[in-house]
Amino acid sequence: MEDSHAEIPRTAELGGEMRERRGINFGVIGLGGCGGRLAELFHRLGYPAIAVNTSSADLSPLSIPDEGKLLLGSGEGSGGDIHNGRRLIEENEEIIRRKISQLLESSSYLLILSGSGGGTGGNSALLAEKIRDLSESISFITVLPADFEGTQVKMNAVKAIQELSELNMGSIMMIDSAKLIDRPGEGGMMRFYERVGDLVVTPLDELNAISYDESLLPLYPFDPSDLRGLMLQGGVMTLMRLDLLPADISHPGRLIFRMWDGMLRLTPISGIDPTTASGCGMLLVAGEEAMKEGGEKCFEILREHLAQVTDGCRIYPGLYLSSEKHISLYLILSGLDLPDRVAELREETEKEWEKLQGKRERLEAKPAPEAQPEIERVESLTEEELESLRILETPGGVRDSFPPLIGRIASLDRIGHSELTALKRIASRLAEMTRSSREPLLMAAEDYPAMGDFLALHSFNVALLSAYLGRGMKMSEEEVEILILAALIHDLGMFKLSREIVFAPRRLKDEEMNEIRRHPELGAEMVANTPDLSVQVPIVLIHEHERMDGSGYPEGISGDEIHHFARIVSVCDIFEAISHRRPHRDPFLPYEAMRQMMEMSRVQLDYKVVRAFVDLMSIYPIGSFVKLSTDEVAQVVDSVPGYPFHPIVRVIEVEEGRIKRKDMVYYLKDETDIKIVGPTDPLRPRTS
Repeated sequence: MEDSHAEIPRTAELGGEMRERRGINFGVIGLGGCGGRLAELFHRLGYPAIAVNTSSADLSPLSIPDEGKLLLGSGEGSGGDIHNGRRLIEENEEIIRRKISQLLESSSYLLILSGSGGGTGGNSALLAEKIRDLSESISFITVLPADFEGTQVKMNAVKAIQELSELNMGSIMMIDSAKLIDRPGEGGMMRFYERVGDLVVTPLDELNAISYDESLLPLYPFDPSDLRGLMLQGGVMTLMRLDLLPADISHPGRLIFRMWDGMLRLTPISGIDPTTASGCGMLLVAGEEAMKEGGEKCFEILREHLAQVTDGCRIYPGLYLSSEKHISLYLILSGLDLPDRVAELREETEKEWEKLQGKRERLEAKPAPEAQPEIERVESLTEEELESLRILETPGGVRDSFPPLIGRIASLDRIGHSELTALKRIASRLAEMTRSSREPLLMAAEDYPAMGDFLALHSFNVALLSAYLGRGMKMSEEEVEILILAALIHDLGMFKLSREIVFAPRRLKDEEMNEIRRHPELGAEMVANTPDLSVQVPIVLIHEHERMDGSGYPEGISGDEIHHFARIVSVCDIFEAISHRRPHRDPFLPYEAMRQMMEMSRVQLDYKVVRAFVDLMSIYPIGSFVKLSTDEVAQVVDSVPGYPFHPIVRVIEVEEGRIKRKDMVYYLKDETDIKIVGPTDPLRPRTS
C-alpha cells in the first residue's frame, strides 16, 4: 500500500496475467471501497488496476498488489462524508496524477469505477477532472445505492450522478444495487460482486477480446474502434449478454421478444429508455448449424428492428461464426438519458430527508422532562431468589444463569434494587473473565444451546463482545462495566413484545416491524429512575438502534448525537445477530458477517468502532472455522493486531458430528507456506 512518499511502481506490477489479447487496453481506477472491489474484478482478468481509497481497512483485503493500492490521508476513511473525500483527493492530487500516469504507460483508455454513495467513491467526477489532461478516453462504471442504504448514501449518489452527467466525457455505466440485491441479509455483498462480474465485467471483457478470438470467424466484424466509439458516446451506457436457443434463431419474432426480455432481466440498471440511445452495438455469435437455420436472416431483422426502436441511431453490428454450438447475443446501448432509477433515487432521498428533518424538529420542540418522583417499589426478586442464581466461576456458568434472570426481570414493570444487584454481579464477573483471557470469545461463537433462549443468549454474547471491544477502544475498567451492563439489557424491551412476533419463523410484516421498533423505548422505561444505575445505561438502550446516517430508530438521530457506548453495542449487536441462527433464517458464516459489517461501516455504523472490532476479531472472526492450504480445517482461536488476515488457528476434526480440537496450532503471521483458503463450517457444509 502506498502513500505520497512511496516510489511509484512499474506499470507491469499493476495488472494480473492477461489471458488473451484485447482490443482496448483498459486501465482501471477503483475509487473508494466499492470501486476497489470492482477494480479487483478487472484485475483478475489481467487488466492493470489501481485502487484509490481513504480507508486502509477497505484497501487491505483487495487482491490487487500493494503497488496498486493508493491510500489517501491517515487511513481512517471519509466516514461517508463526500466533502471529506473531496478534500483528501484535492490534497493528494499530485500523487494521484503520478500513479495514473504510470497506469497509462500500458493503457490507452481509463475506466473509473466507484460506488456513487460513498464518501470517497462519490467523487469520481472530481477525480476525472483532475486527470482529464492525461487521457482523452475516460468512461465510468458506478454503483447506485440499494433501497436499504441510508439517506446520506442516497444524497451522495444523487450529487455524484449529477456531477458525472455534467462532465461531457465518456459513457457512464450504472449498476443498480436495488436490482441486484433485495435486502442486506440475502446473499450479501459477496454475491452482489459475483453478479456484477457475471452481468458487466465478463461480457465487457468478452466484447473487448472478440476481435482476437481464434475460435470465431467474423462474418461482420465488430472492431475495437466500434467498442471505443460506443463508450465515448457520453450519456448512460448499458450492456447485456443473452444465451439463446436454436428455436430463437429460427423465429425472428421470438428473438426480438427474448432480447427485450433479457434487457429487463440482465442489464444492471432499471428504467432505461432505448429510444434515447445515440449508439447501439449488436453482436450475434452462433455455430454453423444455427447459421443455417436462419442466423444471418435473424441478424438483419434484428438490426433493422433496433434502428427503428432507437429512432435511427448508429448501429455497430457484429456477426460471428463459432466453432461451438452455443448461441450468444450481445447488446450495448449508449448515449442514453438518465434511467428512471435515478429519478426514483432522488425522490426517495427527498422524502427521507423531509422525514429526518421532521423527526429532528419534533425532538427540538419536545419539552425537557420534569423531575419525576421516586418510583414506588414493585414486586422484586426475593433474597432467596437472588441467592438461587448460581453465578459460577466459569463463563459457561455465568451464561447459564443469565436467561432465568433476564426472564424474571422482563416480567416486572421496573427494575428494582435486587435485580440491578444481580445484573451488576454478572457484569462484574464478565469484566473479570474478559480482562485476561480470550477464551470466552470462543463461547460467543457457538450455536445457542436452545433457540427458546436466543434473545437472552444474544444479549449475553453482545455484552461479552462489548467488553473486549470497549477495552480495545481504551475505555477505563469502570466504563467497561457500565458498557457490559447496558449491553446485557440492550434488548430488554423485546421481552415485552408478543412472542408470536419475536419468534416468528418468517420475515415480518410492516406493522410487525413497527412493533419491533418500539422495544428501545420499552426497555428504557423499565430502567427509568432506577437508583444506583448509571445515566448512560438508558441512553444506550434508546440509541443502540440509531445509525450514523440518521436512518435508525426510534429518533432518527445521527453522527455524534449517538452515544459512544451505543455505537459500540450496535456493532456487537449486529455481528452477533447475523452470525447466529434466528427463527426465520440460517446464520451467516462469521467471515460473511464481518464483511457485511465492513460494508455497513461506510455510512451506517461508526467506522472507527468497526475498525477496532476487526482488530479484535480479525477478518476471520475468533471462533469461526477456516479451510487451510494444507487441506486441514481449523478454528480461529485468537487474532493478531495489524494482521487481520493472519489469525492464530487450531486444527480440528469432526467426529460423529462433534468438533474435536487437535494440538496443532498455526501462527499464520509467521507461516509462509500455510494460508487460509476461505471460510467454512464443518458442521453445516454448503453445497453451493
